[in-house]
Amino acid sequence: MCRHSLSAPVGLAATASSSSAVGLSWTAITPPASCTNITYNVYGSTTGGFVPSASNQIARGLTGSNFFNTGLQALTTYYYAVQAVDRMAASAAILAQVSASTLAPETALTAVATSANEIDLSWPASTTAAPVTYLIFRSTTPSFAHRHQPGWHYKIQCI
Repeated sequence: MCRHSLSAPVGLAATASSSSAVGLSWTAITPPASCTNITYNVYGSTTGGFVPSASNQIARGLTGSNFFNTGLQALTTYYYAVQAVDRMAASAAILAQVSASTLAPETALTAVATSANEIDLSWPASTTAAPVTYLIFRSTTPSFAHRHQPGWHYKIQCI
């Protein structure tokens, strides 16, 4: 049982990595000797100065000091707070809030037929420092379900 109060984690940083994701990282706390199994809860909102509660808790029981929040709306500011919790549910003070705004969606895709068997695709490179993944889908119809097709292979190069 944790007989001491836990300190709040420090160094919370939020970085948008795409139009629908924000990465969070913080410095893990050094727990007192009687505290074991420290985990972290993450709270989020689109309103600055929000009060962390069960209704805006977006992750709980995290054992690491980072979290990737996905499925977000583009061009939206998100606010976050992190709290350390011991196994007996004694909680620490909540780390001061930080914010990040998701990026604009990629819209400048160009396709140029360079031969009967090749179409070159190009788009602006992401401006984020975080790793970025590009998913490319193809179809012969303008409206189609985005899904991976086994056996389809693509060479992707960002120019």
